[in-house]
Amino acid sequence: MRADGGYDMNQQLNLSGEPLIPDLKNDFTLKDPMSLLKYQQLTVEGRDYEASYSDYWNSTGKQDGESISVLELEYFSF
Repeated sequence: MRADGGYDMNQQLNLSGEPLIPDLKNDFTLKDPMSLLKYQQLTVEGRDYEASYSDYWNSTGKQDGESISVLELEYFSF
């Protein structure tokens, strides 16, 4: 979403007339677009990470015959 420097997101916001909410201002302020080589590098890194994590996930079943099927989330109140 941000490889183009936030141009598309800002274009859509301009069409709606809605301002960018403060929590997203830092992430979607217009910046220089990412170079194609940097985008390609990040895409390959993401693909490799997904493959590595998928291999790990699938390997959990080899230890005891049961793979992980659900992640339990715990919520804490502060």
